[in-house]
Amino acid sequence: MKLVLIEWVDACSINLGEAWSDIEELRDYVKDGKCVCRNVGWVIYEDKEQIVIVSALQKNSDCQEFERAAQAFAIPKQWCEKITELISIEEKKTKKKVV
Repeated sequence: MKLVLIEWVDACSINLGEAWSDIEELRDYVKDGKCVCRNVGWVIYEDKEQIVIVSALQKNSDCQEFERAAQAFAIPKQWCEKITELISIEEKKTKKKVV
């Protein structure tokens, strides 16, 4: 399974501290940026519409393979701005030696 960092845009509620807000203040708030989120996890499923990651993995009783996962999170691909595969330092060293 590959480990990834996903940067994605979410819908968000805008609360300027009061039940009623000035419309111009709301417009200024949304012009300043969008609600960008970041998640890191192992990809357990991916297709052209979504990517599903988990933040924790558990090996089976003989410690050979990961067979259980926790904290699954599905993100629509349309919401994703960037998906970066993360590799360990050891993997990076190995790839440099092969090249």
